Amino acid sequence: MGATFQNRWEENQKKLYSKEAEGKARGKNKKAFTRKRKMPVCDIIISIMTSKKQTCAMELRNFFKLKDREEISKQAYFKARQNLDPAVFTYLNDNYLNDFYKHPDEVKTWKG
Repeated sequence: MGATFQNRWEENQKKLYSKEAEGKARGKNKKAFTRKRKMPVCDIIISIMTSKKQTCAMELRNFFKLKDREEISKQAYFKARQNLDPAVFTYLNDNYLNDFYKHPDEVKTWKG
């Protein structure tokens, strides 16, 4: 079980950092996420997925403390988040679930 979970996690990370995921995050706005920023699109996605429902300032401070990088302003974060197409989360989730159900020995059902 552990090995396939680890493989699935690594594959999902590869998908997250891929150009395809970046394209999905752009959506119809082809100018979004084209420049190199302090917080690239993959970091925005990770910060949203790992959100603990604290204030935005605390979330950003904790995130950048873990990443050991320079912080960005709340305004810049919100502006970047506005450009993010929600379809990227569906894309990542679908890829993860497709791989999950390829290994039926790991799937635990309600009644065994």
